[in-house]
Amino acid sequence: MTKEQFYESLDGKFDARQRPEEILKWLEDVYEQSQDSGEVHIACTSELAAFCRSVSDYQSSVRYYEEVLEALRPAFGEASFEYAVSVNNLAGTYRQMGEMKQAEELFLQAKALFEACQGEKHFLYASVLNNLGLLCMDTQREEEGLALMQHSMAILEELGGHEEDVATGLLNQAYYYAGKDQDQKAMDLLMKSIRMFSALSYQNPHMISAKMLYGQLLARAGNEREAIDCLQQVLEEIEAVFGKNKDYFTAQEILKKLCRK
Repeated sequence: MTKEQFYESLDGKFDARQRPEEILKWLEDVYEQSQDSGEVHIACTSELAAFCRSVSDYQSSVRYYEEVLEALRPAFGEASFEYAVSVNNLAGTYRQMGEMKQAEELFLQAKALFEACQGEKHFLYASVLNNLGLLCMDTQREEEGLALMQHSMAILEELGGHEEDVATGLLNQAYYYAGKDQDQKAMDLLMKSIRMFSALSYQNPHMISAKMLYGQLLARAGNEREAIDCLQQVLEEIEAVFGKNKDYFTAQEILKKLCRK
């Protein structure tokens, strides 16, 4: 199997909405079978790390990302673009775990590496700025976080294309304004984000997060029946794609509160 064939097979499994446990089993099988296959094994290990993070198995995600970094050091070196990508990914897992200090150190490391390798006018440099912005939001540094996310969006808009990343940035800003009770501004950004996600030729997992926020904003606007229907759909989609992960239980709690009213 080549790296291209691996990604084609993986995309097909997600497109077919195979159950999470089936995708995990396939990834684990490829991981074992590709031990001596170089780039295929690195690609599979990285995807295993990302998948484990998506189903909230954070310890496994950290272990696989660290394995990727170990493999990349002799192949590309610690100053390489490839290494920076995995540092950024590992930082994302630590952020999801709530290990904010370690996550921020890694995000800053990735930012410096991307800047040295590609300069600031690159979509992955914009991505790490967005990730740092999210971390600032998580640590009650909201204004700093918004500034970082707006800087990220400015880079993406200047580059052109990258609709998926722009849509994700709009979604993150919508969450920011929702947290500030500026619901109309949040809804305007959210709907623009949803339109961009919907125009993609594939299902982006962030669309589920967008629908979750949409349900919350509907509830706050008094449209409780629509909000309940939306959040029930969100629960079904999360379980189908990722299983009962952290986002599933968050959506379930929101739905329970609505149903008790």
